[in-house]
Amino acid sequence: MTKNKVCLVTGASGNLGGAVISRLLASGGWDIIATSQSGVMPVPITERNDRCFLTACDMNNHLQIREMLAKGIRFIGARPDAVVMCHGVSSRASSEILDIGEFRKVFDTNFVSCLVLAKALYPHMESCGWGRIVFSSSIHGQMTYPERLSYSVSKAALEAMARGLAVEWGGGGITINAVAPGQLTTPMKGAPIDTEFLDTVKQRTPSLKLPTPNQVAGTVQWLLSDDAGLVNGQTVRIDGGLGVSAWPERYGEE
Repeated sequence: MTKNKVCLVTGASGNLGGAVISRLLASGGWDIIATSQSGVMPVPITERNDRCFLTACDMNNHLQIREMLAKGIRFIGARPDAVVMCHGVSSRASSEILDIGEFRKVFDTNFVSCLVLAKALYPHMESCGWGRIVFSSSIHGQMTYPERLSYSVSKAALEAMARGLAVEWGGGGITINAVAPGQLTTPMKGAPIDTEFLDTVKQRTPSLKLPTPNQVAGTVQWLLSDDAGLVNGQTVRIDGGLGVSAWPERYGEE
């Protein structure tokens, strides 16, 4: 049996979950069970293959979630003590033409699958008297852009779930929190972000800087630590103050 704590990271093919969070945790002594839709990582997590198990999993398939957990536990030799849920999908459509089927797909992927996974991991955490659950939310959970209803609703639900589960499970030494990054300097996955757009967001951000994936990963690492043992049911926004600024955009302009 491993002596290291074990963390399950979902969405490991994304730049945040795989390339940054998983590697940072592995370098800090965690054994990693990493999963993604494709089962492919953008970069290796660690040079020691015995410290990391990577597998494909459709997070909307509850049977595959159970099978993924069983495979990871057999490989690592222990059940996950923590989970960081970075998987998710986005959708863009005007609300008046929003397809309900598409809405349900986004909600099931971004919210329901997280509840299923949290419930599956709870018995071990409860029996150990220690556990860490971190959801990857977004500024869209509290403020959003046009045509992002499905995504913003799913992220707001995640943040509400963190509060609800903390109330129910917090007495067992388990913390449940969410991180809500603002606009990052690099995309979560896919093509690069338009630099003009990034500059516009940066100018609207009180810190005049955009958060980096490394800063998000550092916050996640801290939430998994014993030092954060009394941080529970919270959503930690990492946005340079963008979400609290009400400064008029054109104030003082001619």
